[in-house]
Amino acid sequence: MLGIFSGIEFFIVYCKINCIDIMEYYVRMKKFRVLFLFIVFILIMGTQIYAFSVSGEVIDDAQNVIISSGDGEIFPVDSIKKDSSWNLFSSLVGNSLPSEYRLDDYIDLKFKNQMDTGECWSMSVCSMLETFMSKVYNSSVEYSSRHMNYATTSEYSDWEREAPNGGNSYIGLAYFVSGKGPVLESDFPFKNSTDSLSSSEVEKLNNSKVQKQINDYVQFTEIQKEISSSSIIYKINGEQVSYSRVVSIRNDIKNHIKSYGGVTAYTCGNINNYFNLSTNSAYCNNNEVEPMHQVLIIGWDDNYSKNNFKDGCRPLNDGAYIAMESYGTNRFDNGFIYISYDDVLVERAVFGIQNVSNVKYDNIYQYDELGSPCKLNVDKSYAYAANVYDRELNGNEYLSEVGLYINNYSKVKVYVSCGKDLEEISGLNDMIEATKEESSILEPGYHTIKLDNKIRLYGDKFVIIVKYISADNSNDIAIPIEYPNNGYSYSNAGGDFGESFFSTDGTSWKYYSTKNGIYANACIKGFSSIDSSYNYVIEGDYIKGVSSNLNSDIFKNNLISVMGANVSVNGISDEKIKTGDVVSVSNNGNTKDYTLIIKGDVDLDGDCDIIDLMLIKKYIIGLNDFENNQILAADVSLNGVVDVVDLSNVMRFLVKAIEW
Repeated sequence: MLGIFSGIEFFIVYCKINCIDIMEYYVRMKKFRVLFLFIVFILIMGTQIYAFSVSGEVIDDAQNVIISSGDGEIFPVDSIKKDSSWNLFSSLVGNSLPSEYRLDDYIDLKFKNQMDTGECWSMSVCSMLETFMSKVYNSSVEYSSRHMNYATTSEYSDWEREAPNGGNSYIGLAYFVSGKGPVLESDFPFKNSTDSLSSSEVEKLNNSKVQKQINDYVQFTEIQKEISSSSIIYKINGEQVSYSRVVSIRNDIKNHIKSYGGVTAYTCGNINNYFNLSTNSAYCNNNEVEPMHQVLIIGWDDNYSKNNFKDGCRPLNDGAYIAMESYGTNRFDNGFIYISYDDVLVERAVFGIQNVSNVKYDNIYQYDELGSPCKLNVDKSYAYAANVYDRELNGNEYLSEVGLYINNYSKVKVYVSCGKDLEEISGLNDMIEATKEESSILEPGYHTIKLDNKIRLYGDKFVIIVKYISADNSNDIAIPIEYPNNGYSYSNAGGDFGESFFSTDGTSWKYYSTKNGIYANACIKGFSSIDSSYNYVIEGDYIKGVSSNLNSDIFKNNLISVMGANVSVNGISDEKIKTGDVVSVSNNGNTKDYTLIIKGDVDLDGDCDIIDLMLIKKYIIGLNDFENNQILAADVSLNGVVDVVDLSNVMRFLVKAIEW
């Protein structure tokens, strides 16, 4: 197995920041799609009949240690992301970019003033979300940077940082996707203080309402620069790249700003050596300098003159990013500074938010509240990670989404099993394919995967398995993990035995731990909710109220969760269930056949679509007749009558106003 796991490669945030001194297009298309409707993890491995096997490896703590089996070594790395040709924007619209662009020409920016605190990082992350909400949803809102700051300190969380000592985008975005925030500025307002909180403030810290769910963010490819007096060498992953590749990445950043709002970035923060106070321009050419400040890039000017920068420290090329500072509007250029494209820090860790929604869950199952400080490198084109969770909610609990970090450009596939531990599962064919198809190519960052259908959870445990697939079939998979290291803020990362496992074949599973019993956790979240509307109605020889477009595996799982774990379900041959299908249910030695009734599926194809809507309308006004199964399917309200209420509910379902 030598070379398969090339090691747990630490994805340390090397930047300790201490700052004392196509969405609009998508929204339109979605509305068009709704109007149109209104008007008119893992391949199934059939030969696997054996149970999963689990073994473990003990590895030493954190730094420069050989894994005991010789599979690889642990060593610290920086935050380099794999480069790729799959660019979100540049291949499509990069050539249409203007030479100058500013968000403040299109939306109102909410300037913040960190004063004597170290909240530049949390202010820039909150401002990133605020510009997203304004640009994409025309929503004017301000979020609390102070809440983010204190909610990620050692006093109130597992983070190892103090309120005065600053943070970075990795921490801020982990705070978002773990469900700790954002909260409104009015709920936890800014104070020019980093003292411990009062008891009433602690109460607000823990109980302020989370306003949004951040579903997707991206980290743009890091550009490294080696600058001499006459040239710049550009590198990605330590390998030299062409200037045209650099321009392509910049186009991705610029198009993101135009479509989704601002992006966070690092700067030097050294005013004396690298900042021109007369022009408010920044340029650092020293790779030995650590970033000490974080800003929000809100635009660019390709023609910004290199002569505007500090005499004796000027870039080789014209062009600058326009960044919003965190010291109000009375400093700098009305609150803005200009950072040269040539700056060695500005393109090292650029983040942007892509997808935000209202909070859709009642509970988050997660072991990675600190984010993904590490990655497990696998020398294959695919690999697997599994998280085993103890259920925390009672009632009709449904798993609807899975959240995960991505290190390299990848596709994923999701499997779920309920009521069993990992070792009790007989193979991948014993699990539900929660996503039948592989996802589209996911960029480095964080993404939320919506399951094909909601999966009802039952029993004491459930398992989520994610298959990570290289986007270009290269042997270069990196599984994001939360694991302790001696780097900034991550010593408390990691979990307990039995939580997370890893595999190169989907059959033999391994865990990794330190000698003191801290285990590596896979960065896989599960989002669940309580939903009584998903109850099946078992009445006579019928099972009614079944969701449309439901695959047979999920239906069997959901039916077992309703009728009991000792029930077996047989008789469904097709992958998708349809109105009129007959299932055989065995319970304590007794077997009974039931006919399935799918909500709205009057044309008996398993879907509820515009054709079903028209047929139900014709039935209500007397233009056609239905057989008994069709009548039951049209009665989506389950009140024994097919009427305009059912027709209205089908319409609302088609425009995604309701779910079933």
